[in-house]
Amino acid sequence: MPTDVVRCWETSDPLYLAYHDEEWGRPVTTERGIYERLCLEGFQSGLSWLTILRKREAFRAAFAGFEPDAVARFGERDVRRLLDDASIIRHRGKIEATIANARSTVALRETGTTLDRVFWAATSGEQLSKELRRAGFRLKEVPVRMYPRAGGRSMHAGLRPIYYVFKMLLSVALAPLRREAFERKGS
Repeated sequence: MPTDVVRCWETSDPLYLAYHDEEWGRPVTTERGIYERLCLEGFQSGLSWLTILRKREAFRAAFAGFEPDAVARFGERDVRRLLDDASIIRHRGKIEATIANARSTVALRETGTTLDRVFWAATSGEQLSKELRRAGFRLKEVPVRMYPRAGGRSMHAGLRPIYYVFKMLLSVALAPLRREAFERKGS
């Protein structure tokens, strides 16, 4: 890990350092990646992000690697299993939202689009919120820090509190950057 890196926050935690150096500010362009981050952001609500990072691998194991198709098949038995899993945050509403959002991700594909396409095509946070809600997603708000920021140069690949409002999200000035990243992906 580089020692001469200037970081956005002070920490000596190796997990947080790795997160900052390897994920912070990097775009997430895959459906699975965006789905995972939406879910983790939901679980993070009211907790520190470091708590989520420490439980991230347990979340991945508990939620089938955040593969939407697999999670969409979860039923009440899985909900009970997850509520008994001390390695994750055990909140029925957040667990059920994660499963419902997997089903919505799969349903989007059945309409001929994907979660990543919806995400990167949005020209504003309000538009994205409406599109995701229309598709059946259960969200308080779409996390601010999942969107292009820092003068349009980067997108926070991770998740921070979902209580931030959409008005701080995407601006029209950032739309060309999002479109460029989406086009580079080969869509």
